[in-house]
Formats: sequence, structure tokens, C-alpha cells
Amino acid sequence: MGYQLNEKLYKDITALCLEGYDSGKCAFELFEQAWKNVDFPMHCPEHHYLVPAVLLTVCRKLRNDEKTQLVRDLNIAEQRAKNLLAGFCGWYGACGAAVGSGVFLSLLTDTSPYSTDTWALVNRLTSNCLREISAMGGPRCCKRVCFATLKTTAVFLRKNLDLDIREPQSIKCGYHHRNTECKKTACPYYSE
Repeated sequence: MGYQLNEKLYKDITALCLEGYDSGKCAFELFEQAWKNVDFPMHCPEHHYLVPAVLLTVCRKLRNDEKTQLVRDLNIAEQRAKNLLAGFCGWYGACGAAVGSGVFLSLLTDTSPYSTDTWALVNRLTSNCLREISAMGGPRCCKRVCFATLKTTAVFLRKNLDLDIREPQSIKCGYHHRNTECKKTACPYYSE
């Protein structure tokens, strides 16, 4: 029997992002706020939606796009993210956070399987995120891979789209006590 998606978490992420669009919160703040939700597990496929949702929120705000565009994007991102099963990182060899970055950029750039220039751009971002995540090694940690994806995406957006999403210079994880598989000092975000 597979993992049962928590539909309430998807709704909570969407609500958080719509409020975050109005308040102008940065991506890191939105991640942290989502994870404060007592219903948000340490590891879960809902992270596969959290990544594109947060990135779309911040970038649509930065570009002064209409909130209705963000609502449309969030609906599509949620449906695409639900195709990334629990354990996708280990069972399929592509971390859902990294694939979530591709979902984000495909929506931001209106990329489809038939696009030319942006098709490569979307795949390059996903590849960069996967490379950064794989360099840290396993086992799984949904928080670690979200942090790595955020930092990698921030650099990529500055370089390729002239968008500055204000990623933090230093990220310290406050979730290691909940992760029985934590790499501790082998993780760049370990805080103790």
C-alpha cells in the first residue's frame, strides 16, 4: 500500500503561498512557515509541491504578475507534483524537490514538451539541482534537498533570468532532531 497524500497539506501550502504573495515573503520564510505546520511530516511527497509553489509565489510577486496567474500556476503545479510518488528520490533516481524546480520553471516560462529554448533551460535547472543534491549523498532528507534546491535555483535565476529571490546566505536546519536518518555534521545545513 502506497503513501496516502495529505490533501489538507496541499490546501495549506496553497493558502500559505497566496498569503505570502500578498505579504511579499521570501522563499526561505515560506518554507519555514510551511514546516511549522504540525501536520507537515519530516519526509513526505508534499514537499514536491511545496518547492514549485514557493518559487512560483516569490517569482510572480517579483515580476509583478497578477495574483490570478499565481492561482492558475499553483493549481497546475499541484497536479504535476502529485505525479511524483513518495520515495521518488530513491525509487526513481530523481529527487522530487529538484523535479519541483523544473515544474516551477516550466510554469514561469510557459514551457511545454514542444518548446525550444526554454525546454533546455528547464531541464538545466532540474539537472543543476539534482547535481547539488547528489553531491551531498544519501540518505533522504526532504528539508536538506529543499534547502539545496532553493540555493541552486536562486543562483540559476539570477544568472539566467535576472531574478533575485533573496536566498539566505546561511541556512541552518532546525529539523535534524526529527530526522532519524540525519547526516548531522556531514550535512551543510546541520546547526549544532
